[in-house]
Amino acid sequence: MPHVSAAPLLGSAFPGLLRRHPNQDNMTTPVATTPYVSAADILFTEWDLNKTITFMSHWVPTSFKVTIGYLAMVYFGQKIMKKREAFQLDNVLAIWNFLFSIFSGFAAYRLIPELFSTFQKHGFVVVRAISSSPIRKAPHNTIVTHNKIHYFRPCCEKEQWFAQIPGMRRMDDSPFTSWRRNATDFCYTFAANLSRSYCYNEEYYTDPYTGYWGWMFVMSKAPELGDTLFLVLRKKPVIFMHWYHHALTFLYATITYNETQAWSRWSLALNLTVHTVMYFYFGVRALGITTPKPVAKFITTIQIVQFVISCYIFGHLVIIKSTNSIPDCKCSWNVLALGAVMYLSYLYLFAQFFYNAYIAKRHPGKSNSSKKTE
Repeated sequence: MPHVSAAPLLGSAFPGLLRRHPNQDNMTTPVATTPYVSAADILFTEWDLNKTITFMSHWVPTSFKVTIGYLAMVYFGQKIMKKREAFQLDNVLAIWNFLFSIFSGFAAYRLIPELFSTFQKHGFVVVRAISSSPIRKAPHNTIVTHNKIHYFRPCCEKEQWFAQIPGMRRMDDSPFTSWRRNATDFCYTFAANLSRSYCYNEEYYTDPYTGYWGWMFVMSKAPELGDTLFLVLRKKPVIFMHWYHHALTFLYATITYNETQAWSRWSLALNLTVHTVMYFYFGVRALGITTPKPVAKFITTIQIVQFVISCYIFGHLVIIKSTNSIPDCKCSWNVLALGAVMYLSYLYLFAQFFYNAYIAKRHPGKSNSSKKTE
C-alpha cells in the first residue's frame, strides 16, 4: 500500500503549516522543505520568527505522535496501576506545580502589557459636551451635542483632536472637563476597541519578548501533559474533561501557531493568568496544606470565565469575518471553526463540572470533588 502523507490535508486546512510567513518576501521555498531547526536554536539564540515557523512546521507531525502516546498512557497507565500501589509523589508534584505557576506568572508578565498597549493604539476617546451648545468640528464636520456622542477618535490623538478646533483651549490636567470653547466644557473618556486587539497581530509574533514567550507558551503545553501522568501514578481519577482538555489544547496550540492569529494575545493572557493561580493552588494542596473550600470553587470559576471570554471573542470574529467589517482581520476560518468548537466544548464541560461539584451536590460525601482536576 502506498504511503499517504497527512501534510496535504493539514496544509489545506492550515496553510501556515506549509508556507512561508508573509514577512518572508525574499524566500519562496515552503517551510516544510527547509532545513531542520531544533528547539535549542530558538531557546538559546536571538529571537527569529522565520526560524520558529520552520521549527513548528516540523513539530506538528511530532505533536500528533505525542498526542497518541499521551492517550495510550491514559488508557494503559490506569490499567497497569490497578495492580500496583500508588506512588507517593506529593513533594515532586508540589515542585512540578510551583514551577508551572512561576512560568505562567513570568510569561503573563511579559505578554499582558502588550495586550493593554493595543488598547492604547486602537482604543477611542469618547467626546461629549457638558453644556447644551453644540460644536461643529470643521475638518471632519463632526457635531458633539449635550450628552450625545457623535465623534470617535483614536485615543493617542486626543490632544491633536482638541487642538485643531478653533477657539479650543486646555483648562487643566483633569481627565474630564479639560477643554473649553466659548463657555462649552468637554470631557473625554477612554473606550477600548477590543475587536482591533484580536484582529491585528502587528509585532506580537516578531517582538523579541512577546514572540519568544508566546512560543514558550505553546511549547509548554507538551510538558503540561505530565499533569495526567501524576494522576495515573498516584491512582487518582482521570476524568474525560481532564485528558480531553490537555490533549486538545496541546494539539490546537501547535497546529495553529504558524497562522499567527491576532486573537492569541487574548488566549495567552487569559490562560497564563488562570494557570498562575491554578498551579499555585495545586502546589499548595500537594504539600498537604488545607485551603478554604471557596478557593477550589474560585479556581473553577476563573476557568469558566476564561472560556466565556474566549467564546465571545470567537463569536465576534465570526461576525467580523461574515460581514467583512474589518477586511484585513487576521483570522482564518479553519482556525476559527476549530477554536470555536474547542472553547464551546470546554465551557460546557467545565460548567457541567461546576454544577455537579458545587450546585447540585448530589454526592454530599464528596465535597472535595474538585480534586479530580488537580
